[in-house]
Amino acid sequence: MNYMGSLLYKEFTLARHATVLIFPLFGLMLLIPSYPYTVAFIYTCLEIFFIFLNGRENKDVLFTALLPVEKRDVVRARTLMIVIIQLFNILISVPFALIGRNINPLGENTVGIEANAAFYAIILIMFAIFNALFLPIFYKTGYSAGRALCFAGGAASLWLIAAEVAVQLIPALKTNLDNWLAAGRPLRLALLGAAALIYFAATLTASRRAQALFERVDL
Repeated sequence: MNYMGSLLYKEFTLARHATVLIFPLFGLMLLIPSYPYTVAFIYTCLEIFFIFLNGRENKDVLFTALLPVEKRDVVRARTLMIVIIQLFNILISVPFALIGRNINPLGENTVGIEANAAFYAIILIMFAIFNALFLPIFYKTGYSAGRALCFAGGAASLWLIAAEVAVQLIPALKTNLDNWLAAGRPLRLALLGAAALIYFAATLTASRRAQALFERVDL
């Protein structure tokens, strides 16, 4: 484990895709007055897919596995990279969410949920679903990036659609989640905290499952 820092450095220098530098800027979408803000974070899932796809074409998995490291640590380093990317993309979007709230001439998002704590809870659960499916599917073979995206991306997209529709159609959710009012703030923050726990638990479980599968792959 003392070489994990070196593996992570390798991930961000050799395995990094150009979209890692570009897609975080899509947080600017949260400045659009009325827009389905969840769309901005679908690109984060694509960003991760491009990293795996680019690595497959460059035989990154084989290269890393040939290093004097355990195969489990190959998965751990990539998982940590994914977590850093996902949390960074969320963090960098927060100022835009706050600014967008104040400059919206309509006073509210008429298309989707407001970019508040409940919104970020939805995003964290989306990432949890994506990680839970993508990592084990990919590392079962070490190259099935497209198949992993189909299942993980499809499930994550269905979650976003279901969450947005539920918030708009269920009056109790609309009243408490789709606004910035102080009355619903404790609930929104509680949902964010619960989503964070789900995110880390799902990602950790997926990583461990992916490690076990990858150890059985004959490269």
